[in-house]
Amino acid sequence: MSNPRVVVIHGFTASPSAHWFPWLKQTLGAEGVEVDVVELPSPSEPVPAEWIAAARGAIGTPDEKTVVVGHSIGCFTVVRALDETPGDWRLGGLVLVGGFGAPLEGGNPLLVPFFDAQPDLGALARRTAHRTMIYSDSDEVIPAAASLELAAALDAETVEVPGAGHFTAAAGITELPVAAEAIRAALRG
Repeated sequence: MSNPRVVVIHGFTASPSAHWFPWLKQTLGAEGVEVDVVELPSPSEPVPAEWIAAARGAIGTPDEKTVVVGHSIGCFTVVRALDETPGDWRLGGLVLVGGFGAPLEGGNPLLVPFFDAQPDLGALARRTAHRTMIYSDSDEVIPAAASLELAAALDAETVEVPGAGHFTAAAGITELPVAAEAIRAALRG
């Protein structure tokens, strides 16, 4: 069995040094967990195939000691990447933060191509031991209903964080203890 590891996939216009990602890497790293916050190509002009390939490369073959974390469009990037990963694997945990599973009315047209293919969410849920969707009642980018819809399709636990906006540094979110706890729970099995 491999060592515990976490792969974090950021969202649109973000980077590994944005938002709560450095805090998560430092916090879990101090606990002996390997944390890879993936730098995705062209974060301001994302190409779904490139993002999915980068996520697949970082995730490799999932196992019970792997937790994959996505933020915003990074959530659906993760879902697509896992759906396209061959083999008979099991994933320890999937933690989605401010995620959504369909184009949003009035949303950024650059993100619409991410939804050109619809993964088998039921199969992903069956292969993933722990699934958590973290959302906020004040998310100005992704409506809570969109996060809850994806969570339901994945049969994921839902955790509301009041007043957290879209979980960005601009919203004052540079630490996200609820995500760290969801990851720890998944790693405990």
